Amino acid sequence: MAHNIFRNEYMQIPVVTRFYVTACTLTTLAVQMNVVSNLELLYHPHLILKGEVWRLLTCFLFFGHLGFNFLFNMVFLYRFSRKLEEGCFAGNPAGFIVMLLFGATLSLVSYTSLQCQ
Repeated sequence: MAHNIFRNEYMQIPVVTRFYVTACTLTTLAVQMNVVSNLELLYHPHLILKGEVWRLLTCFLFFGHLGFNFLFNMVFLYRFSRKLEEGCFAGNPAGFIVMLLFGATLSLVSYTSLQCQ
C-alpha cells in the first residue's frame, strides 16, 4: 500500500523534473557507493576533446556527497524545476528542456572562456 502511494506521488511529478532529480540522485548514489569517481563526472575541456563527452552532461548531475547540503540542493532543484515546468512551460516539456540545455551551454561556455584567461 505504501509502495503505491509513493509511486503515485512520484509519477505526479512533471516528467522533466522527475527525470532530472532522479538522475541527480542516482549519480550521487553511484559516487557514494564508489561505482564511479566524482572526478570522472567533472567538466574538463581537455578530457572532453579526448573523447570523454559524457562530462558535458554529468557535471550537471553531481551535487556533492550525500548529506545535508545534497538534501537541500535536491529540495530546491525539485521545487523550482517543478514550478517552472508546471508554470511557464506547462504543456511544453520540450521548451523546458531547451531552456535547461541553453542554460547549461551558457554555463559551460562562460566557464571555459574564463578558465582560458
